[in-house]
Amino acid sequence: MPELKKPRTRRASRVVNPRSLKVAGLIVLVQALLKVAVGIYNIVASGRALGGLDPLGDLPIPALTRVFVLGAINILIGMVFFWVGVAILRRRPRSWVLGMSAQSVALVVSLVSYLRGHPDYVTMVLGAAAVFYLNLREVGQALMPAEVPTLEIGEVEAA
Repeated sequence: MPELKKPRTRRASRVVNPRSLKVAGLIVLVQALLKVAVGIYNIVASGRALGGLDPLGDLPIPALTRVFVLGAINILIGMVFFWVGVAILRRRPRSWVLGMSAQSVALVVSLVSYLRGHPDYVTMVLGAAAVFYLNLREVGQALMPAEVPTLEIGEVEAA
C-alpha cells in the first residue's frame, strides 16, 4: 500500500532578506553621514570664527562654545546612527528597538529645532522615512528575535 503523505504544517514564514530592510538601513546610514558632516562643519566653523590662534579675543565665546558643543553632539549622534544602520543591515537582534529609539530622539531634536525657528527638513524627512520602513511588517519580522516557546503553568506543576 502506498504511504499517505502527512500534511505539511504551516510555519510562520520569515522573510530572508527583504528589500525594505536594506532601504531602512541605508536611510539610517545616510542620516549618520549627514549628522557627522554637519558636526564637522559646526566644529570647523567655530574654529574659523575663533581666528585660529587667539581664542580669547573680542569674540562671543559662549556662542562659539555652543556651536562647538552642537557639532560634537551631531558627530556623536551620527556615530550612533552609523552603528544602528550597520546593525539593521546585519540583522542584529534588537536593532529594530535601537533604530526606533534613535529615530525618536532625532525627530524630537528636529521638532525642537523647528519650533526654535531653525528647521532641519532633511533630517525630518529622512527620520520619517526610516520610521516608515522600520515599521513595515517584514522588517519587524526580520529584525525581531524568534519567539522562544514557553512552558505553561500546568506543565511546570506536573513536572
